[in-house]
Amino acid sequence: MAYEQIKRGICLNSQSPQFRPYRACRTFTRKAIVSREVFEVVQRNREQAASTSIQSSKSACSENIFRGIVFCPYCGKTLHRQKGTRKKGADVYRFHCIANSRLGEGACSKKSFSITETELRKKVVDYLRQQSSASSDGNVLVEQSDLLLKTRQSEVQKQVSQIKQDVEKKQRFLLSLYENLVKGIIAKDEYISMKALYEAQITALMNSLVELETGLKEYASQVEKTVEQTNSIRSVKSNGTLTADLVSKLIERIEVYSPDEVKVVTYVGVVISKNMEVR
Repeated sequence: MAYEQIKRGICLNSQSPQFRPYRACRTFTRKAIVSREVFEVVQRNREQAASTSIQSSKSACSENIFRGIVFCPYCGKTLHRQKGTRKKGADVYRFHCIANSRLGEGACSKKSFSITETELRKKVVDYLRQQSSASSDGNVLVEQSDLLLKTRQSEVQKQVSQIKQDVEKKQRFLLSLYENLVKGIIAKDEYISMKALYEAQITALMNSLVELETGLKEYASQVEKTVEQTNSIRSVKSNGTLTADLVSKLIERIEVYSPDEVKVVTYVGVVISKNMEVR
């Protein structure tokens, strides 16, 4: 058997267990466990086995367009999406409640049930198509969104102009009030009281002005949102295709009571008409 020289640190002339620098180490020889030839043969065999072994690769899951919005109405937990691999044919994805298995028996009052992703897609598409047929207000809004927005802007602008005129009038009253104080027409106490009244009125008018401008921005945002929702529903109605982007825009929550009963909660569409009150 071959012998190999090794260098091992040994503390010389010291009771300390610490190793000294390399130059203070002694050189020993010990018997090799295996010969160099055997070692090299084993290494070659390992490399050959590694290169010829075939590891089974797992196929990636498809996109989950309903991520985080499919719930069990009995326990309130999100449904788990599970992949079922088939030897022949496409993989099948199912949504089911796993509260009892993960959190303990009794976490969900409903016995286990599941719904395939294909069935869930179909029910959601059918619901959105019904919404599209019933959404006459939304369809009108899409056609007349520019006109409605311009009408609202015109109404708000008239009110803004009136408020600005009222503010200027109150400011002139304040100026004349001070002049009357200087001339001795009114007493100081009366001046302070009337000044506080006019300033409060001016503040209220300025707050109304801010509310009008903020309301106009919100109105424009509502119009844009409703047009976008209506167009998205139209898209689903025409081609029946759901995407993650469409789902995020339209659907807030899905509750699965059974494979045959599914409740779809959409984001509240903003119904806007010409007769909406301007506040």
